[in-house]
Amino acid sequence: MIITALLKALFAVLKLLITPLNLPTLAALDDVQKLLSYITSMAYNLVYLILPRGTVSTLFGILLAVIAARYIYSFIMWVVRKIPGGMN
Repeated sequence: MIITALLKALFAVLKLLITPLNLPTLAALDDVQKLLSYITSMAYNLVYLILPRGTVSTLFGILLAVIAARYIYSFIMWVVRKIPGGMN
């Protein structure tokens, strides 16, 4: 779901950038999007075969929170290091 949203956002940005060039429409982009959608749905089905859907969504949320906390901590430490006379 997240990958699909990221791909749609990427295609929207590319469409915004390429639209002024007046290129002919490419049907291959729809085929690529369908292929990636099929691959991600099959990957989800493989994961759901092993773990229940509720467990996967809960663990994915926890994983995202841990990754976000790591980057927020790194950013805060970077800001503290930039303060003169900070924590040395």
